[in-house]
Amino acid sequence: GLSPNQQAFAREIRAMQLRSSLFAVAVVEIKPQLEVLLKLPPGSLTKEIELTQNLIKLFVKLQVPCDLVTYDGPDDASPAKKLKRVRKLTSALLKMTLLDDSDSSDSSDSSDSSDS
Repeated sequence: GLSPNQQAFAREIRAMQLRSSLFAVAVVEIKPQLEVLLKLPPGSLTKEIELTQNLIKLFVKLQVPCDLVTYDGPDDASPAKKLKRVRKLTSALLKMTLLDDSDSSDSSDSSDSSDS
């Protein structure tokens, strides 16, 4: 084993290492904030894992403004209809960004197609 002096030295070194490092874990509940932002009823995104991931991808990776996927229909619509609309807007935007990525690798500016 280690001598008492070596043990004391090892403890002191470890204490110094711990003092010089900071480790923190923060848990941020993002779904409730997304629901407010997208004008969806509370709890709407609870089981919508893929939709939530796609929304985060649009906001964080692709820097898409949230108003492009926010629910835009009547306030008295059912939660399912509101969710369906947000899912449709999200899907359309993802398709456009994927098409845009493949177009930019093929040609610089070929044509402008709009969908109504």
